[in-house]
Amino acid sequence: MTKFIVVNSGSTSKKYGFYEGDKLLLSFHFEKEQNDEFILNVKNEDDFSQSIKIDQEIYNDAFDYLVNYLLENKILQNQDELDAAVFRVVAPGTYFTEDREIDADFLDRLNEIHHQAP
Repeated sequence: MTKFIVVNSGSTSKKYGFYEGDKLLLSFHFEKEQNDEFILNVKNEDDFSQSIKIDQEIYNDAFDYLVNYLLENKILQNQDELDAAVFRVVAPGTYFTEDREIDADFLDRLNEIHHQAP
């Protein structure tokens, strides 16, 4: 079964969902609070929920933290089990309305419109 991570990064939060097939197994929500504190909320499919304070380094390296969490908790046996990472892009125009592989052309186009939706 395909295992992948969906990434939705914003200006003060980073949201990740870990899926196996079409089933959401875990969600991670990294949040920067107004008082420069950082919070991580983890939820699973069985209504387990945990909220912990984290430091800025973990917030900055959220994707690596997530992958390490999956490995340490034996949700993944190794990184090769992760089939893909999917990124949500907020951008104007029609080019970004379709699913696309992230390649040099994609990154060039994204850089061109970065000022419109940083």
